[in-house]
Amino acid sequence: MSFSLSAVTQGLALQATTPVTGFALVNGTPNVVPPWTPPNDGRMHRYIIFAQEIVTITLVGGEIAIQFTDLGGTVDTEQFSAAALTPGLYGPASFAFAQGLVKGGAPVTVSQFTALTAGTGTLWLELWGS
Repeated sequence: MSFSLSAVTQGLALQATTPVTGFALVNGTPNVVPPWTPPNDGRMHRYIIFAQEIVTITLVGGEIAIQFTDLGGTVDTEQFSAAALTPGLYGPASFAFAQGLVKGGAPVTVSQFTALTAGTGTLWLELWGS
């Protein structure tokens, strides 16, 4: 069975993005992009993330996580990109949790969940939602 990307993204809109220069991982835990809050309209909402990460020096720390509220009302934090990555390009197949259903009125946040204490890496990311 095949599908088109336009069928997957139909109804979705770009909600947040890193600059074209990317998000350089840091010794801290900032948000990668501004949080997005879907409307509190009694409907199901969804998000999908498109991303790639380039690691040039092995990372110590630097985990990226997504925090959201599921449809049952539970706040969930999921690892998106692992800490301690070795040099290379990491694309969609490397990321553990890239889409989901979320509760309206509650933010979807993508953050650097653990501080980077050694190494260098840059993340490019788009957060799409409906």
